Amino acid sequence: MNKLIKAALAANEISVANASENLKSITDMIKESAENGANIVVFPELSVTGYSCGDLFLNSKLTDVWADALNEIAQATFDSSVIAFIGLPIKIDGSLYDCVAVMNKGELLGFAPKRNLSYAEKRIFVSDNDPAIVFETDDALYGVAIGDDILDADYCRELKKAGATVIINPYASAMTATFETEKKAQVKYLTELLGLTVLSVGASPTESTTDYVCADYAVAIKNGEVIAERKALTDGGICYAEFKPTVSKGNNTEKPSASEKIEKNPFIPEGITDDYFENCLKIQSYGLMKRMTAAHAKTAVLGISGGLDSTLALLAAVRTFDLMGKDRKDIICVTMPCFGTTKRTKSNAIKMCEELGVDIREINIGKAVLQHFEDIGHDPSVTDVTYENSQARERTQILMDLSNRYNGLVIGTGDMSELALGWATYNGDHMSMYGLNASITKTLVRALVDYEARRLGGAIADILIDVIGTPVSPELLPADNDGKIAQKTEDLVGPYELHDFFLYHFIKEHRSPKEIYALACSVFENEYRPETVLKWLKAFIRRFFISQFKRSCIPDGPRVTNLSLSPRGSLSMPSDASFAFFMKELENL
Repeated sequence: MNKLIKAALAANEISVANASENLKSITDMIKESAENGANIVVFPELSVTGYSCGDLFLNSKLTDVWADALNEIAQATFDSSVIAFIGLPIKIDGSLYDCVAVMNKGELLGFAPKRNLSYAEKRIFVSDNDPAIVFETDDALYGVAIGDDILDADYCRELKKAGATVIINPYASAMTATFETEKKAQVKYLTELLGLTVLSVGASPTESTTDYVCADYAVAIKNGEVIAERKALTDGGICYAEFKPTVSKGNNTEKPSASEKIEKNPFIPEGITDDYFENCLKIQSYGLMKRMTAAHAKTAVLGISGGLDSTLALLAAVRTFDLMGKDRKDIICVTMPCFGTTKRTKSNAIKMCEELGVDIREINIGKAVLQHFEDIGHDPSVTDVTYENSQARERTQILMDLSNRYNGLVIGTGDMSELALGWATYNGDHMSMYGLNASITKTLVRALVDYEARRLGGAIADILIDVIGTPVSPELLPADNDGKIAQKTEDLVGPYELHDFFLYHFIKEHRSPKEIYALACSVFENEYRPETVLKWLKAFIRRFFISQFKRSCIPDGPRVTNLSLSPRGSLSMPSDASFAFFMKELENL
């Protein structure tokens, strides 16, 4: 014991539900680790199948793969002394467990099951609360804490009490803009508390990107000190760490919790650096890259309006194509002017695309929409919801058909603030093939475009700054007499900075309307009068509830922030829930 250990933290490339392909990358990495002198190699949670298989885990074809998988891994470890920790599903007596198998010199040392299952995981897997399992080898005593098990200090104490000097933490978590910072802080605190070494390795971003991009962040921490680290969303591969697994006593005292700070903009917290914005854009890029690769798409098709949302989606798409080594001309941007389009937004859309070197096309939809009005018997002088939504749906039809023609994906541009308020035309701008901005609020969209302006500089920066300064509008109603935007979104639905605050505290913090009102009045006391806060909070509650039917069928899109409204595991809410009970509390203020 107490030998110098060289650990390989390996994020294997994932082909979701393709165990044979994943096993090839796993065995190759085991051999590479051994050749580089590693004593142990740690793979992410469910690395044999991919973590994101969902209900496919219920199919025996996938769950019965474990026996053959262990045989292949045994052969890979047979000729070396490397100890391999591999995540895979194990079926025992008809029950399926999320496990880590420990292999050494061609032999199975045993399994460690995951204890703390999420709500979604409990549909698939069975948890296990048997006594802590520790694997003894020539160089150390290893405990395994899968995923969020590492956050269970009591369980980790059990592992230490059983003799563990090193805790292996394979996981599969959604990458968010603050994930690396939070993960590192959690592991540092645990290792300081218990005086242990933790080796933590996350799943590859080549996992499914249906609703999030996996964080392949890897870190080795001993007694609160970082030994080695691999940043998330890089080139993946293997990160090596060398250490002696000595155990200190640990302080065994819980740190006092800091008093809660209420952020005015919880999606752009105070003190963040440009790394936060960079991570947001990287998550979008990796999500789109995986989706385009899986769909064998040659092009990305998006409507470009000269507004904030489509600008951010375009900037992320450009990053994706650069990342993939693809020609930017395969990004097909379409500006589709109609009754409310202003010279300012159209000009910015075209100049932006020209500066970025993408394909820009103009299709005026006025004639098509007027023909549609005639077909359905609508008077074009009546500028009602039919007048507005007909334009949005015509634009979506054009984008969808262009994607068919050019083997592409329609990139959704709508943001999370709009989804929360239902400010989208059902089956119009509400629909796409991949929604890049789906978990980014309007306030964060503006900050990200500003970051790209600062990063890129030059002529494109001037255009982006003007986009930021343009009033938010769907431009579905005619411009004013001066040709300027007449339909301003925040005049109609309320300030986005308030709505983003309401959204965070209602969905993320689960606060009551009365609590949210009190917090908002305090935080925004210099910006809004209490009656203004109350007016827009009532509007938020009403719109949030009546718009759930739109969110129940939104397209896939990557989770970027620590909040998502996706119906696939993030927000479970009936489309016909009543808001009366919630509103009554506000009526009595």
